[in-house]
Amino acid sequence: MRIEKIAVIGSGVMGSGIAGQIANAGVPVLLYDLKAPTQVIEAMKHSGSTGALMHESRGDLIEALSLESDIERLGEVDWICEVIVENLDIKRDLYEKIDAHRRAHSVISSNTSTIPLEQLIKGRSPAFKEHFLITHFFNPPRFMRLLEMVTGTHTKDSVGDMMKEFCQNVLGKAVVPCFDSPGFIANRIGVYWMMNGLHKAIEHNIEPSAADKYLSKHYGLPKTGLFGLMDLIGLDLMPKMASSLADNLPKNDAFHAVAHSPALLSAMIKAGFTGRKGKGGFTRMIKDENGKKQFSTSDLNAPFDPDTSYSDNTSQFGDAEAWGNQIMTDMITYARGLIGEVSDYKDNIDAAMVWGYNWAKGPFAMAGDTIKLPRPDDAILVSDFKTNVIKENEHAMLTDMSDRVSLLSFKTKMNIFDTGIFDLLEFAITHDHDALVIATDGDHFSAGANIERFLNLAETKDWDGLSNFVKRGQDVMKGVRLAPLPIISALNGYVIGGACELALHSAALIAHSETNIGLVEPRVGVVPAWGGCVEAMRRMGAPEALKTILTQWTSGSALEAKIKGFMGNTDPIVMNRNLLLSRAKMIALRTALPEKRLFTQATTQDIRVMNDWLKNADLTS
Repeated sequence: MRIEKIAVIGSGVMGSGIAGQIANAGVPVLLYDLKAPTQVIEAMKHSGSTGALMHESRGDLIEALSLESDIERLGEVDWICEVIVENLDIKRDLYEKIDAHRRAHSVISSNTSTIPLEQLIKGRSPAFKEHFLITHFFNPPRFMRLLEMVTGTHTKDSVGDMMKEFCQNVLGKAVVPCFDSPGFIANRIGVYWMMNGLHKAIEHNIEPSAADKYLSKHYGLPKTGLFGLMDLIGLDLMPKMASSLADNLPKNDAFHAVAHSPALLSAMIKAGFTGRKGKGGFTRMIKDENGKKQFSTSDLNAPFDPDTSYSDNTSQFGDAEAWGNQIMTDMITYARGLIGEVSDYKDNIDAAMVWGYNWAKGPFAMAGDTIKLPRPDDAILVSDFKTNVIKENEHAMLTDMSDRVSLLSFKTKMNIFDTGIFDLLEFAITHDHDALVIATDGDHFSAGANIERFLNLAETKDWDGLSNFVKRGQDVMKGVRLAPLPIISALNGYVIGGACELALHSAALIAHSETNIGLVEPRVGVVPAWGGCVEAMRRMGAPEALKTILTQWTSGSALEAKIKGFMGNTDPIVMNRNLLLSRAKMIALRTALPEKRLFTQATTQDIRVMNDWLKNADLTS
């Protein structure tokens, strides 16, 4: 069975986000609510590049329907994803209606994280039970990789296998199988960690910003740390999540000791200080008379008062280091006790925290255990070939991927281009192989040229050195464009400046869906000098290229880059980051050298349009 159309029931923040990610993958969606959520879809189309949709056009794949009048259309879909209120009776009532209208083969899933699967399916038909599972997305579904999947004793193995493959390969999710236990993995550990951290911070008078900085620096957590994360989630949600877990956990679980809300948290919520969505949280931002942002943090050691609790004075507080080490040790101990309850595998537990909370390492890796995060069977990484080195220097490495395909990867900070990368590129172009893939395991393909070197040459008025640096880049990029073998750039994250120019000169591109491509050189007062202007004109036409470069336009997604013209119509987009390199190698094996790239100079009309635009353009920002 193939999943070709999906229904999402529930158009709230999570439901609309899941529908958006399905549409991003190019799959039609029926989005249900009690009344057809037409306005929700329109809002999604206009939410910008950081919204649920990778491009507003993907919103056309979502159809708004009413549960009251359109429920029979559930018979059109292959997967019905329920994302409604966490109330067992309401869900069961909906499932009875779904059971009456679904296709015989259609899959049904719930996004719940608090209600056991076996309770959800009680009273349903055998066919319903065989096709039911839990698919727990993390918010926002477009950007958060984790999807916790739970199958029941009745769920067909073929259904679970198919859904894992679809969510992994089509929706781009990192699927982690879980046992049917309260909170599954990530929130079971994460909510304990946050509540325990809050109680101990109040007890030891810890200053929130110092605490978050310590966790970020020493444990590889995002900059939000613990208090910033609670502000982002919403302080009012913390007691609800804690209460839900406490109601379902065994009495001897360590979570019960920290499940209650401290008086400080309750007072902040009552006063409307619920985090970023409210008047402030543990951190508050206000603007001074000049419009400059001023940040202050709350005093955890005194009763909450909006007028006196916030201060930018971080002295005379408790030891953030001791606090941080203690709560992370507690979290690791708690996680160890969950083996066999949430999962049998340490790798899966770590994966849930890495992909669900964006931690650099999961609890077991932090403790020194050897952990290998799960990945799709056909996924390959740059690190898989580190023993097959053909040539390397301090800036880059060329390795053998087998099948006469070589792989060039970068080793500089943010993969910025410097002389060593130029050296390896020139060598790779002439090496005895049939194709070259350029890729990275990092979060970003490359931030482009070494701007620090560029600016130092300019500031010291070393015009010869500056000219040589620019000329070297031009020669190397020309070599890429005219290479005697196909060069395939596998793009992800930032692909800006000189990196964008390298991509534009490649014979073919493949990109992870969340790729930000742009020629941003005007930000430092220059224009692209390595052939980017010519390639942009060839792909977009002169007027659009001028606007794109001078406004430093950068794509919010690979789809936006393709629509703009930075990617070709046949250049594929991969939703799952872990599948990028394996797909790039497949393209390398079948890509021929491109035909001569035709370039048409700007017409008189083009020049007139560009001049008119320049007269009115505001290029000061």
